[in-house]
Amino acid sequence: MAKKKKNFVLDTNILLDDPYSFFKMGEHDVTIPMEIIAELDKFKTQSTQIGENARVFTRELDKLFSPEIFNAGVSLGHGKGKITLYILKTLNLEVKKRLKDDTPDHKIISAALNLQTKYNKSNKQQKEVVFVSNDVNLRLKAASFGLSVEAYKNDRVEDLEQLYSGVSLIEDCTQEQVSQIFSGSKSGQEELIRIILDKNPKPNQCFILKNHSNSGLARFVLETSKQNLDEKKQFIHSVVKKDMYNGVKPRNAEQVFGIDVIMDSDINLVTFTGKAGTGKTLVAIGAALCLLDKKVFDQVLIARPIVALSNKDLGYLPGDSLQKISPYMQPLYDNISVLKKQKGEAKKASQKIDEYLENGKIVVEPLAFIRGRSLNNTLFIVDEAQNLTPREIKTIVTRMGENSKVVFTGDVHQIDHPYLDAHSNGLTYLVDRAKEFENAAHIEFKKGERSLLAEWAAENL
Repeated sequence: MAKKKKNFVLDTNILLDDPYSFFKMGEHDVTIPMEIIAELDKFKTQSTQIGENARVFTRELDKLFSPEIFNAGVSLGHGKGKITLYILKTLNLEVKKRLKDDTPDHKIISAALNLQTKYNKSNKQQKEVVFVSNDVNLRLKAASFGLSVEAYKNDRVEDLEQLYSGVSLIEDCTQEQVSQIFSGSKSGQEELIRIILDKNPKPNQCFILKNHSNSGLARFVLETSKQNLDEKKQFIHSVVKKDMYNGVKPRNAEQVFGIDVIMDSDINLVTFTGKAGTGKTLVAIGAALCLLDKKVFDQVLIARPIVALSNKDLGYLPGDSLQKISPYMQPLYDNISVLKKQKGEAKKASQKIDEYLENGKIVVEPLAFIRGRSLNNTLFIVDEAQNLTPREIKTIVTRMGENSKVVFTGDVHQIDHPYLDAHSNGLTYLVDRAKEFENAAHIEFKKGERSLLAEWAAENL
């Protein structure tokens, strides 16, 4: 039986997330209601990534334009379907009866319903209309009218339970196996490597090995041979507990692993995930400052995306530009303050942080200010990365130049972006896509270290 052709009606948020999404629907057709063009028009003047995406979509649509785009549609290319711009003349009667308000969202649902009615009446055009949106409430409304609905799947990670954690526990090891972690010879690690290979490890995956009396921390390293690019070398790197900047000590195995992967010069891409209070940002900044002290990098750049309150532009907030962004940057300065508040001999290190901030060796600024730059000899920390789209993540990583490292931190379950969720945000996407990359490492922080109260709240409230 031939596969039934579909007609995907795309919501505004899909195009603001991925302006090339309409090219990624395979052999199926795509319909864009004209109400969406009007919605995109509101964003096109913004200097944000969303504004850029609105402009990109408009340019791509202009390349395809012909008068047929309003009627039979225009081909999207060989092996692909057609794209049509749909003009809605009146609100669908069922929508008008049940939802009443004449809003852009309800017009988009009306367009999808009208298309489905058209196909049901036609003997020639047997297509299934599928409404695609990342807005859960709008999907529910559309489904209540009998429409097929989907979230945008191209950059979506469906099973969060299976999302790569970067850390595994191996229990009931022998004393000899744990001792092999610290063996300098590769022949002395053969049994340990065999045990770890049984776990189908990813490059730079971390392992906690335990027996009844002691334990050890290790990282599986997969390295391409410089003599033969097709040859992969496997070995176990022993992970030793190291302090962060100014003598701040890691409090659990995940934090020890986090410091280790940031300090490793062969790892260029690091991702940290975990709930609030697990120390993701502190570990990233604390390890980064150690590398700055050692002159491994010329600069540590720390940024976070600004998701405006109530989805309103920053212009609504009082004050000049620095005053507007200050509340968003304060959590980063709070982490820096923790690294400064050490006593005794550490006073000089605290003063050095102030010097780094003054001379631009440490820069804290909104992520929007980074656009268009090429970053060389820089360690770039992106906090709250769960509020970035997959395309924004790609834009950031492609900015990294020679001798640079990028660290993304965030909680994939704490999304402030109106069009993203735990499955579709850029951090989840990056963790899933980068797990096989030899020069990447990921750590999921699980244990809260902020306070007993914060840990209880994270678990129970």
